[in-house]
Amino acid sequence: MKQQLTNKIICLLISFVFFQVLGWGNTCFKDLTHFQPVEKKTVLVVDDNEDIRDFMEIMVEEMGYDVITASNGQQAIASFENNSPHMVIMDVMMPEMNGYDATVEIKKLSKNRFTPIIFHTAVSASEDLAKCLNCGGDDFISKPVLPEILEARLNSWSRLFDSREELRVTKKILQTERDRMIAIMNKTRETDLFESKGVRTLNLPLEETSGDVILSMDRPDGVRHMLLGDFTGHGLTASFGAPSTLDIFYNMTEKGQSMEEILQSLNAWNKNRLPADMFLACAAVEYNPLTKMTRIFNHGIPSVKIFSSAGEVLHNIAADEFMLGILPAKQFTTKSVDLGLRPGDRIIAFSDGPSETINVDEQMYGETRLERLFSEIIKNNTPLESVLDTLKTYAQGTPFSDDISIFELTAW
Repeated sequence: MKQQLTNKIICLLISFVFFQVLGWGNTCFKDLTHFQPVEKKTVLVVDDNEDIRDFMEIMVEEMGYDVITASNGQQAIASFENNSPHMVIMDVMMPEMNGYDATVEIKKLSKNRFTPIIFHTAVSASEDLAKCLNCGGDDFISKPVLPEILEARLNSWSRLFDSREELRVTKKILQTERDRMIAIMNKTRETDLFESKGVRTLNLPLEETSGDVILSMDRPDGVRHMLLGDFTGHGLTASFGAPSTLDIFYNMTEKGQSMEEILQSLNAWNKNRLPADMFLACAAVEYNPLTKMTRIFNHGIPSVKIFSSAGEVLHNIAADEFMLGILPAKQFTTKSVDLGLRPGDRIIAFSDGPSETINVDEQMYGETRLERLFSEIIKNNTPLESVLDTLKTYAQGTPFSDDISIFELTAW
């Protein structure tokens, strides 16, 4: 009950943060970011001709901007580092360092902040003007500069600067809140209720968190319950169903309820609470260590495999029921494959991530190879983590496209 209450409180907090981050409800996006544009921007004017530099300084100040100046590319870089101007007006041909090279360095210093650089130049050849843009410049105007044209250009780039800066600030805020949500979601997956006797697991999320869950607990009568679940998609969105899945599984197992009842409750929760296109594929196991009887349920997971202690494949239990969350409660059914096990026999369930790993030729690893790999792991008593090494070797640098989750339960 304490675990259930804790998870409900956490879910409410997640929902609150989620709505705030997305600006839903009465909170608008602008209120969320609290972005305030700079009232008076600073323009760095770079020109080796003192008369032009002074004239540009006076003209730009009259347009409502603060102005700092530099007489060559080296000075421009130093001034940019010390003053962080919002825009730059750059000459091309200057001693010590030309405007092209200075622009390259200034863009490096800008990093994630957008800094418009406008070349003012006497060059007219198309290749020279193209070079102004190719080196990182954003615009160019010809000498002699017409005040009304320069003012229009500066005001236009000022508006774009504000838009880009608001986007940068918003993105930073959203990333911060996303990181917080991921930390919360991962925290809700931590539990001391997981029963590890006879169990080996492997979980590699594609992102910082995932929609895959591996759960294990003994009922009061000693019967082991295990569940491997894979929510639609991956990453943060897929992970939102995990806390309630843990809550339902552990609370109902603790009360001694059957796996059928747990699956029915999970189906109802997913159907009623999650979006219509979000489902839970899962494999569930009910194992009685006294009678060695096991019941296996497969709702949309790749075939659950039963191996002997020597690594021989004994059974493949294919998916025979709908994923959870598709059917309403009245139409939902679940049935098990009932088997007797011997001590040392292994039950292995896995998400579709391992078998759908692709190589450079876009060929999937497939269940046949995976079955042989599991057999070798059992024969050689190899750690389950060796699956990742094999998949990485097969992929040849091709990134995994889904979360990878596996559990192995050894009969005792």
